[in-house]
Amino acid sequence: MLKTKSYNDNNIAQSPNVTASSGKPSALKPKIRIAEQKPAPHNSALDALLESFENIFTAEELWDSLFGFTKTLGVEALAYHHLPPPGAMDFDEKIFIARGFTPESVIDYKRRHSFFSSPFENRTLSLNEPIFWSNIKNKIPYSEDQWATINNFYLTHNNGIIIPVHGPNNRNGCFILRFKDPNRRYSKAEVRKLQWICQYAHNKFCNLQTKHRKNPKSLTTREQEILTWVARGKSNSVIADIIGISQHTVNGYLRRIYLKTGTSDRTTASIRAIGEALIDY
Repeated sequence: MLKTKSYNDNNIAQSPNVTASSGKPSALKPKIRIAEQKPAPHNSALDALLESFENIFTAEELWDSLFGFTKTLGVEALAYHHLPPPGAMDFDEKIFIARGFTPESVIDYKRRHSFFSSPFENRTLSLNEPIFWSNIKNKIPYSEDQWATINNFYLTHNNGIIIPVHGPNNRNGCFILRFKDPNRRYSKAEVRKLQWICQYAHNKFCNLQTKHRKNPKSLTTREQEILTWVARGKSNSVIADIIGISQHTVNGYLRRIYLKTGTSDRTTASIRAIGEALIDY
């Protein structure tokens, strides 16, 4: 007599080679493993700093808090250039913040670059990502005088980073950080952390500046329309034809625009309007 091996329900369910319905062998089915979702790493120090920024109402508090945090990441000195857009009411203000540098060196730096020759102002606007000091010469063309300033003020050793930051209405800036350890190499994650906090601090400073600086008077809808055409290079006669008013009326609107923007000519009024976001150019 042939001996047969019986399968109960439990045996069938546990056997990978047998189907539950027919009891016949079936192809092996691979087991699907579902990876457990790990929670994102929580950076309590960074979160605490960002939260504290919400309760900061002065620039001094802002820079002290930022410098205190960057020191925990190995930064021994921090500098910041605030770059308002051309035409803004505070465009001529030279806002330069320094922490960790000697008072004498800061005074000398400001004296050397009180007008147009700061090595980090306009040159950094072309950057769209952080750059280490070791790569500066390959990215930014400086003059000999500017290199002398960089070496005297910043580069006590060749380990630091420049971080460009961007804000509302083309209100940009840049941070220059000098690392304490001349041999330390920073990971991409560490650079991103520095970039995030610098960008956040820049946005906060832009908000503080907006609240405390003098703003031009707002323009009427018609004044905005006329000044927009002026900014696009149209003459008064052409603007009159486009809008359907007389050239004399256009001249009258422009005089009122000059008074409101604190300017005296078409070009300066256009630049002011763009810098202060008075028109949708």
